[in-house]
Amino acid sequence: MAISYQQNINLLYIQVQDSVGVDFNLQLSHTLREKVSSKTLLMLDFAKVEFFGSHLLGYIIGAYQAVGLQASRLKLINVSDDVLAILQSVKFDAMFDIHRSA
Repeated sequence: MAISYQQNINLLYIQVQDSVGVDFNLQLSHTLREKVSSKTLLMLDFAKVEFFGSHLLGYIIGAYQAVGLQASRLKLINVSDDVLAILQSVKFDAMFDIHRSA
């Protein structure tokens, strides 16, 4: 999983993968605490997700909390139809800006 931060435009981009380890969890927690404010645009890229487990719902909720519960500052991009169906089943499509895979 890749995390990049572009301070000049206040963008935090996270490339999500379906399997992550403890190291990534620590890195993500640290990055969200240090880099995210209510002005940060946080983009979660799901292009590499083949299996959507419940742990990914936790990452989305954590990201939502990190941007100060401002859903307009959280974008889910490159979401497959299968992942979109899961997100719709938990009503995340009503909360977040979700963009399908190209």
